[in-house]
Amino acid sequence: MFSELKTTEGKYMQKKLQALTKTILFLILAVALIWGLNLLCKPRWNENWFSTPNVSGMYDLPKDSIEALGLGTSITLRGFSPLTFYEEYGISAYNLATEAQPMMGSYYLLKEFLRNQSPKVVYVEVWGLFDDSNNEAMYRKAFDYMKLSSNKWEAIKERSKMDGSSSLLSYVFPLYMYHTGWKDINKAQLTEFNATEHPLYFEGFVMNNQTYYPDEEISGWTSTGSELYDFVELNYKYLKKITDLCRSKGIQVILYKGPEVDWSKEKHNTVQKFADEAGVPFIDFRMKEVIDETGFDFSVDMADPTHTNTNGAIEVSSYLALKASEFAAFKDGRLKGLYPWLDESLARFNRERLNEDLTRVWDGVEYLSRVAALEKEDYTVYKAENDLGEATSVIIAGTEYLLNQKGLNIVVYDNQNNHVVDSVTIDTSQEGELLLYR
Repeated sequence: MFSELKTTEGKYMQKKLQALTKTILFLILAVALIWGLNLLCKPRWNENWFSTPNVSGMYDLPKDSIEALGLGTSITLRGFSPLTFYEEYGISAYNLATEAQPMMGSYYLLKEFLRNQSPKVVYVEVWGLFDDSNNEAMYRKAFDYMKLSSNKWEAIKERSKMDGSSSLLSYVFPLYMYHTGWKDINKAQLTEFNATEHPLYFEGFVMNNQTYYPDEEISGWTSTGSELYDFVELNYKYLKKITDLCRSKGIQVILYKGPEVDWSKEKHNTVQKFADEAGVPFIDFRMKEVIDETGFDFSVDMADPTHTNTNGAIEVSSYLALKASEFAAFKDGRLKGLYPWLDESLARFNRERLNEDLTRVWDGVEYLSRVAALEKEDYTVYKAENDLGEATSVIIAGTEYLLNQKGLNIVVYDNQNNHVVDSVTIDTSQEGELLLYR
C-alpha cells in the first residue's frame, strides 16, 4: 500500500514538473515572439536621414573611443562630418543627430552616450531651440532605438507627461504603437536593421551631392542688433540641462548654428544671450567673420536652404574641429593607430567624395576623360551606343540603370563600395560639342 502511494505521488510530481516545464517554454517562446514582432514592426528611420543607425550605432563604439560628439537635427546629420575631424586633426568624433531631434531628445541621447563614452567636446546645433512642432515622430526617432535603460525610462516618462499622444507602454513595447507594421514588412526589413553599410553613411553623417542656388547673394552679418526671438520654454530647459550636465563632467559644450538661408538675427541674439549666461561659446555660420574664416559659400555649399551639401559640411566640420582645439587637447589618432575603423571609413569616404565629384560634371569631354581614369581604379564602366534608339540594358540588383537615350549611354559602378555611381547619356550627334544628360 505504501509503495503504491509513493508511485502515485511520483507520477503526480512528474506531471507537475512537465506542466511547469511546458509553461516556462511557452513563456520563453511568447517573449521571443513579442520581441521579434517588436523588431519587425518598429519603423526603420533610415530614409534620407538615417536616424536609426545613429542611435543604435553608438552602442557599437569601443568604450571611451570618442572625443567629440555632435547633437542636433537633420542640419547636424547633413552638416557635421566626423571623418573631417579625423582626417584633418586626428580627432575621433561621432554624429548622434536624428531627424528633427528635439532638445529633450538631445539631452537623453547625450546621457545615454555618456554611459560608455567620455567626449571632451559636445557640439549642439541650436535650430531646435525654436522648434515648437511637438511632433511624435521626432521623439520616436530619438528614443525608439535607445536600449532599455534608466535614461530611456526617464526620457519616455517625461515624454508621456507632455500630452496624451504617447504612452510608456508604446515605448517599452513598440508593437503596441506599430502593431499594423506587419503589413509593411518586406525582404529589406527582414535583413536590414541599420544603414551603416549604406555607401553615403559615415559615422552618423549623411553625404549629399545636391547644390542649392539661392535667388540672391547670401552675405555674412557684421552686426545683429539687439532684438530677440521667442524660444520654446521646454527646449530652453533641456538645452540648459545639456550645458549643466556637461559642466558637471568637465565636458566643453560648443553651441553652433549651421549655415541656413532663413536664419534670423533675432534668433542669433537669443542664442548668444543664452551662451553668455551659460558661459559657453556660440559659433554662427551666418556671421561674416565665420564665413570669411571658413570660405563657406552659400551659392555652392548648400543642398537646400537649410542643409549643407557634402562640400559645405566638410567646411563647417573643419572649422568646428579647429575651434575645439581652443578648449581641449586631443590625441592624434592618425599617428597612433588608435581608431582603425575610422581609417577604413575615411578611405571609403574619400572615394565617395571622388564619386560625388563625377556626378557634378556636366561637360561631355571632361566626363569621358574622368571615366577613362576611373576604369583603371577598380570601377566598372558600362557603355552602350544607341544612335538608332534601340533599347539596351544594364540591370544591377534588379534595377535598370541605363538611360537608353540616343547617344552614348554610360553607367559607372564602384566595385569597392558596391554601388552605382552615375548614369548618363552623352549626345554625340551635335558637331563640335558633347552634351551630357542625367
